[in-house]
Amino acid sequence: MHKGFQILKYIFFDIVAAIIVWACFFMYRKLYLEPIKYGYDVVVSFDDNFYKGLIFIPIYWLIIYLMIGTYNNIYRKSRLIEFGQTLLISIIGTLILFFVLLLDDVV
Repeated sequence: MHKGFQILKYIFFDIVAAIIVWACFFMYRKLYLEPIKYGYDVVVSFDDNFYKGLIFIPIYWLIIYLMIGTYNNIYRKSRLIEFGQTLLISIIGTLILFFVLLLDDVV
């Protein structure tokens, strides 16, 4: 298999994973968190924030993964080191998203 094709597969599945996680978070928020906050069921509507998240969240994660070199030397990586690095960068990236986007949110 060609290295370029393998890297594209990694990028594709990282984008798909970011989209799925964003959609799950959005649905969880609309179905569970907002009814607790407001005291009544909230209609799930896919507004501009949902679609902006579908665009910007995967781009955000790709930039972070590119910055730490996730897609460099994909055949010469220790899977254990890669797991630890991915876990650490996921925690840091999630905290950045929380403090930048969600901290001032009403819900």
